Amino acid sequence: MQNLIFHISLPKGIKLVNGATLMKDVTFDFISQITPYYSTIDMVRLAAGPTLKKLSDITIACQIYRSSNEADLITAARVPLSGLQHTRLIGSRLQYVTALASRDLMLNVVSLLGPGAHVLANFSVDRKADNKQRLAEFEESLKLYEVVLRSGGRVMPGGRPDFHFAAKGVLDWAERTPARTWFANGMGANASSMDPGSPTGGRGKPIKFFASPTCSPPMSSMRIGVYQPGFPVSQFYPYAMGQ
Repeated sequence: MQNLIFHISLPKGIKLVNGATLMKDVTFDFISQITPYYSTIDMVRLAAGPTLKKLSDITIACQIYRSSNEADLITAARVPLSGLQHTRLIGSRLQYVTALASRDLMLNVVSLLGPGAHVLANFSVDRKADNKQRLAEFEESLKLYEVVLRSGGRVMPGGRPDFHFAAKGVLDWAERTPARTWFANGMGANASSMDPGSPTGGRGKPIKFFASPTCSPPMSSMRIGVYQPGFPVSQFYPYAMGQ
């Protein structure tokens, strides 16, 4: 059984096996296995500090469960199951859920406590300022690790996804280049070349290649000078002379 909370109440007056009698009602609460559960109660208490000292473990566990579900919603559909990207995803998810659960719990506690100011004569103590600073740190942590979850571990914390480009008709090798004729109408107006593909990637449009220094260039080979696709004439010269 998963994600279940059991609440057991024993009324007063029940006698135990040793003859003792309960003088007041006794309540037991325990929880089953929680999934998803990407953080721990101790880590959330450590991150939030003394603000959560009066909250029960079950309350914190329920908040971790809720934050873990939110982390699953923004995680990429395809994630690596091993390697460096998997390790980065697991670690970032732990930090994200811990910060999210701590932030939400602190917001609830701060709203219940009110301003948190105490005035003694001309001396005033305001604890809400420290909470604001800690909440701001949680917000920065969420922005830092969110990109890792959305990319499935392919982006470093605080990084950005790789850019891509798209243009209509570019790199369309199946498109035929329009024929260059002088007919404005009639049969020649809609003519196309015999070449099944455009050598420049679709109707002669210019192309810009974006490649990192570690990637291979878009050219497969390069020759300098006049390129002869066949054998040189000198190789056939003896045969042409009858030798």
